[in-house]
Amino acid sequence: MSSQQLSISKTLEVSHQVEVANGENLILDSSGVVTISNDGNLVVINGKSEIVWSSNASNSVADAKAQLSDSVNLILLKQSSNSSANAAETLWESFQHMTDSFVAKMKLSTNSRTNEKQALTSWKSPSDPSIGSFSASLDP
Repeated sequence: MSSQQLSISKTLEVSHQVEVANGENLILDSSGVVTISNDGNLVVINGKSEIVWSSNASNSVADAKAQLSDSVNLILLKQSSNSSANAAETLWESFQHMTDSFVAKMKLSTNSRTNEKQALTSWKSPSDPSIGSFSASLDP
């Protein structure tokens, strides 16, 4: 049986999954749906309408929209009445929540105020994207 995950891929010479959102909570059938919830978070829902992953943006809004940039950064934006894309406010972005890949325009950093650090983490195995035994991060 195959499993489902929210995966962002970029094809260069070969396709590579750049990010996997719900690696710890895979959906084991084809029922998965990616949507924006009523509270404005990006969510993955299984066939039982259970949330298996959420962006958990603390500053989410009801009128959010999702956008995938050319650099494969999945961004949750506050919709703006202004038609300019630059006027939209970023609520959450996948580049700030790394998994196992580091691509152009990503930044590995540590917030010295909160001690929150971003880390690259290995997969448990080539077919299991849950968190593995290895990670890389910066010390504050």
